[in-house]
Amino acid sequence: AAGVVTERNRIYDWGPASSKFMHQIYLQNTRGAIVRWNILTGNAGGWGVHLYPNRDDSLIAHNIIDGNHGGVIFAGDDEATSDRNIVRNNAITYSQQRWNLEGSWSDAGTGSGNYAMRNCVYSNGEDAPAGIEVGDGGFAESTNLVSPGSPYVARSRSDYRFGPESRCAKLVGVVAGVIAGT
Repeated sequence: AAGVVTERNRIYDWGPASSKFMHQIYLQNTRGAIVRWNILTGNAGGWGVHLYPNRDDSLIAHNIIDGNHGGVIFAGDDEATSDRNIVRNNAITYSQQRWNLEGSWSDAGTGSGNYAMRNCVYSNGEDAPAGIEVGDGGFAESTNLVSPGSPYVARSRSDYRFGPESRCAKLVGVVAGVIAGT
């Protein structure tokens, strides 16, 4: 598929903890997809956004990706890699067992031209490993903000508005308001 736009959705409580293959948004063999203004939460069985394999030229922007097995992953298989994807201006928080942002590559090599920038990431230290995997991840990262505390008004009540002290609001935008139509 080419040019698919996924926006203004709330996807939650997706995938059992016994599986790591139940992703909320799974872009596979697509070109030019846009994923924006979504709230993706509570997925114990996979990533919020999974770019695998051969997912090229996509934009992931202005989303709240919270409390999933993992946040966003750039990936490839034995035949193809995901390349030239941009992940920017998202809140990627409280990933459970994987990183908030990471890469995973097989024998086809490491992806290229992938960028993660101006995202707000947070973990309370109980969820591991969280943060950003910057090793040989197949993506460059810059100007991402590690929030000093939970950025949300009331995460426990699924209130994903940003608190008045949160520096994430300026980066991410009013995702909860866009989805609510306010």
